[in-house]
Amino acid sequence: MENKGLIKYQAGLVKHTGNAVNITSKLISIDLRTLNILHLDDQILFAGGILNCILKKFPNVAIKNIQNGDEALKYVSSCIINKKKLDLIITDINHPGLNGVDFANAVRLIEKDFKNKIPIIFITMIDDKSVITKIEKIHLTKHLIKTSPCEEINLAIHNLV
Repeated sequence: MENKGLIKYQAGLVKHTGNAVNITSKLISIDLRTLNILHLDDQILFAGGILNCILKKFPNVAIKNIQNGDEALKYVSSCIINKKKLDLIITDINHPGLNGVDFANAVRLIEKDFKNKIPIIFITMIDDKSVITKIEKIHLTKHLIKTSPCEEINLAIHNLV
């Protein structure tokens, strides 16, 4: 896989501890691709946190936040019909309108005649085996817990888009 638009740089942190200076560094990579993401979640604070998390790795991201599954399905339908680029969907399970699993299944029905499927990441507090099994049956999905660190969320995005 080529790393088009991916830059890596060494980031350093200088810490003063008494009379000594400690310098630590780590390799940071930033993906410069332009991504269009739909985020379906009715928790506004979490939506803002996800945006900040994603911007650390993908600074050229545009996120459309929708709080209702029915409205999100209309938006996805419009994107598909009008051939508007939608690179990823991030959804919770519980929100007004269609729940996350029903929403994802409805998206797959709309896409059935199209070659490219939109990847879907479920980020939720639900850790119920029966729900996770339903998620795993939906093509091109990933399940994460809302307490997942930014690095794990961004890795899932990188691997799916």
